[in-house]
Amino acid sequence: MSHSDQGTQALSVRIAWAPSRPHEPSEPIVFRPDAIEILREAGRVFREESPLEELVVTGVVTKVQRNQESDMRIATVGCVIEDKPRSIALELGEADFHIATEAIDKNVGVTFTADIVREGRGLRAQSVRGMRLLADSAS
Repeated sequence: MSHSDQGTQALSVRIAWAPSRPHEPSEPIVFRPDAIEILREAGRVFREESPLEELVVTGVVTKVQRNQESDMRIATVGCVIEDKPRSIALELGEADFHIATEAIDKNVGVTFTADIVREGRGLRAQSVRGMRLLADSAS
């Protein structure tokens, strides 16, 4: 928004309420050209650290494992997130773990909804729900 043929320009922002909440717009907030790169970097950091909420994931289960001591059930799903091939770790309940195991056995994909959080360089799914085999699209 702040870049033109003349280089980085100042950015002016004015905030107004919705028409259903009549209120005078704020005075313009002006960001000088030397602050634009800081805003860009702040945006990048927020995007990297913010969870991807309510994301519908479609992919292939590449690994399932059950930790007998803690009864933890984990699956790894290969998929595309933000236009990049990624692997996501999922901690699953018994029913979803059964679906993940069946996906490997039948060599079919899965789909589910989850909140995706970044952990270091990896991704982890939280609140996995609605997991089903892609071959079960009629159910």
